[in-house]
Amino acid sequence: MSVWPAGALGSDPAADLRGDLAGAIGLQAWGVELGYGSFLLLSFGEHDQAAPWRGEWHLWVYCTFWRIETDEMVYAACEQERERLVDLVRVLEGRTLVGTDVEVPSLSLTLYFSEGLRLHTFSFKADDGADHWMLFLPDGNVRVAGPGPTWAIGPSRKTRGSPPGREVNR
Repeated sequence: MSVWPAGALGSDPAADLRGDLAGAIGLQAWGVELGYGSFLLLSFGEHDQAAPWRGEWHLWVYCTFWRIETDEMVYAACEQERERLVDLVRVLEGRTLVGTDVEVPSLSLTLYFSEGLRLHTFSFKADDGADHWMLFLPDGNVRVAGPGPTWAIGPSRKTRGSPPGREVNR
């Protein structure tokens, strides 16, 4: 896996992510759900034949804070009561992805959806060894943000048949 600090010479996380997600722009989010704790999972594109619970693009928001919001209100935030959060995150289900952004050096991710919705992540630890989020790509690679301000891409070693929220390997 190639790893480099966010903002390193030749590294542009926002441009890299726009490239990674270019094919998902215009697609609807599906499979939006909580994994363990407040891990958030969502997919775009066709179902993966080997792991039908995930799509061609599969985002796993892992060890980072997140919220789902519009300019007018916050729909859901990662530290809400889990019983409520299970239903609240589904507001993204069926929404069309219209844009993306990554902040440097934090690697906070924002996905913009139809109807003014956005999913915004924000890192809460700089160097704890945990990934902030992972984006599994149609080509078999995974884009990993974190730990801290590091940014990586490489082949996914994830067990392709794992049920949602139970993946333990990249």
